[in-house]
Amino acid sequence: MYIEHQPNGHFLGGAYGYGTARDWARFGLLHQRGGVWIDGTRILPEGWTEYSATPTHTNEGYAAHFWRSPGHDPKLYYSSGFRNQNVFIFPDQELVIARFAMPPLAYVFWDTGAFLDDMLACLTTNSTRAD
Repeated sequence: MYIEHQPNGHFLGGAYGYGTARDWARFGLLHQRGGVWIDGTRILPEGWTEYSATPTHTNEGYAAHFWRSPGHDPKLYYSSGFRNQNVFIFPDQELVIARFAMPPLAYVFWDTGAFLDDMLACLTTNSTRAD
């Protein structure tokens, strides 16, 4: 995975991150686990992921470089990239979804809400299916 930096060496952070869907899913997993990597190593400062998911005082749908969808799940937060590439982090469900669609540039509308509704419906605990 590669994140571009400015000429002064500071990472851009808000854009120009390149990685595979698996890389971005691992990024989501890092957040899902509170900033601690799979082997137990702390990568992000303690409390950073909670801060990343906390809405700003002016916009319930935005947090620290992450988007939120409180109408779908009050704890859900996600990164949104170029042409609807997203990493959704569902803390309560212990779930990360990396979505890497690549629609044509002329395609600007994608119904994130419908996608989230469908994903959350898959997780319902009140299954009516007979096994």
